Amino acid sequence: MRSVDELFSIWKGSVGGNATFLLNVPPNRDGLLADADVEVLARLGEKIADFRSRRITASREDEGDVITLRFDAPRAVGAIVLEEDIAQGQRIDEAVVTACVDGGGEQEIARVHCVGYRRIVTLEKPVTATQVRVTVTKSRQGFYLAEFRYRGLRLSAAYSPPCARRSAPCPRSGRARRRA
Repeated sequence: MRSVDELFSIWKGSVGGNATFLLNVPPNRDGLLADADVEVLARLGEKIADFRSRRITASREDEGDVITLRFDAPRAVGAIVLEEDIAQGQRIDEAVVTACVDGGGEQEIARVHCVGYRRIVTLEKPVTATQVRVTVTKSRQGFYLAEFRYRGLRLSAAYSPPCARRSAPCPRSGRARRRA
């Protein structure tokens, strides 16, 4: 089993890259998961929950091909999450993300190709910004950006998904994951 940090990086790259996340964690002969696997998966669940909990509240303004999020105060931004309304089709081919950083002018912080269901862009170096803007530079027949969110840098959330805990039943089957 890989480390939690390595699995989280793979999760951001796959789920955040418009794909699925396949763990390939096999059960043993008794149909149970190894203790080490359960521990790593529980910690991965906590890390994903923490990432999702760091949503920054902002006001959104849509104007043509530009969507702007304005924060009530300067915020540390570590990642950007973009989601298209897939019911309308995948249409965004390229978008540029800029930010008003540290009271200065606007600067490009990311460029993405193909948004799709979900695109997570992790910034190499987090920025402190008062506003962030996405400009769609290439699209097919217009676009429908369903979600445009930013993730802050550090908040904690104590969370362990039920299926990752040893004694908790699986929500689908109701059976325990591990034998006592």
